[in-house]
Amino acid sequence: MHEQRPPSTSTEPSRRGIRPVACPAPRRNSQALSLVRAKPIEGREQKGADRGIDGVIASVDDHAGTLKRCLVQVESGNVSSATMRNLIGTLNRERAEMGVLVTLEPSSAPMRQEAAEAGDYHSPGWNRDYPKVQILTIELLSTGAHPDLPPTRATFARAGRIAAPGRQQPALVSLFDEA
Repeated sequence: MHEQRPPSTSTEPSRRGIRPVACPAPRRNSQALSLVRAKPIEGREQKGADRGIDGVIASVDDHAGTLKRCLVQVESGNVSSATMRNLIGTLNRERAEMGVLVTLEPSSAPMRQEAAEAGDYHSPGWNRDYPKVQILTIELLSTGAHPDLPPTRATFARAGRIAAPGRQQPALVSLFDEA
């Protein structure tokens, strides 16, 4: 009897070449989110069917520095215009400014129509319109494409100072002091 191995997150060699292997959903979603530079939603269970929004991209688009949200949904298959309507409904419910659907499959004409009907988001700080809902495939993202969004703000928490016990920085000696 052979021991069953967990699915791999990459390709594995086989006797006939390289074959793609299934990848667990949380890992697959985080890889897709990294392609659009989205932060994963914390504390979500990834069991069973997809439960909606997988990540968020924050951007600043006004002079007050207010953060705006772009919600990201990752779908591996079975995407349709209903997927777009659900994403648009979630954007409205969550009061998010924009949304991005990342999918393995190419979009259909009805999906593109739903995205176009969602309209544009006008950024007051950048005085520019952005599509409110965007559809990007993994294939397109892997060639260097990215969502059309206002500039994002990468923030980092300031690290606290660490003082070494028993050590002090020596005083600087003035070059003009005469001994």
